[in-house]
Amino acid sequence: MRISSTVHYASRLLVNLAQHTPAAGPVSASELADRTGISVKFIEKIIRQLRTAGMVRSVRGATGGHLLSMRPEDVTLGDVLRVVEGGVQPPNCCVGDDCEDTPCRCKTAWISAAKALEATLDQYTLADIMSTQPTANERSTKRPAARMSNPQYDRTTPGTPYAHGRSCAHQSQ
Repeated sequence: MRISSTVHYASRLLVNLAQHTPAAGPVSASELADRTGISVKFIEKIIRQLRTAGMVRSVRGATGGHLLSMRPEDVTLGDVLRVVEGGVQPPNCCVGDDCEDTPCRCKTAWISAAKALEATLDQYTLADIMSTQPTANERSTKRPAARMSNPQYDRTTPGTPYAHGRSCAHQSQ
């Protein structure tokens, strides 16, 4: 399982926006590019996804740009992963449409590993990243982060695109 550069860049952009005081006004894509080294074109692509998820608010005009629209304490790396990549996608271990009929001993292990990775990423908020690195003890006792209010990105509701425990047939869609 590999986390894409897009997820990494999205988290960097969100941390950068979280560090920016809203009173100073929105941050332009070109300013974000200067601060992060990410191209303006790629920033605009990522910002579209983050805006759709309600994490970022954009302001048009000559003094326009982007602002974080959620509290840094409420955005986890797991949320960013789900918005940008749809969550951790375990490998599709089945061939054809007979997924449910084929006994697959690996499927359970991969789904469990995917859940564990997302659970770990859910322990880190933008606020955590902005502060000092938590110790191993702090990470193990951390409370679950607040969930995003957009049901489209709810990972616990069956039938949503990011719900755990999908069948292989659902994964390949």
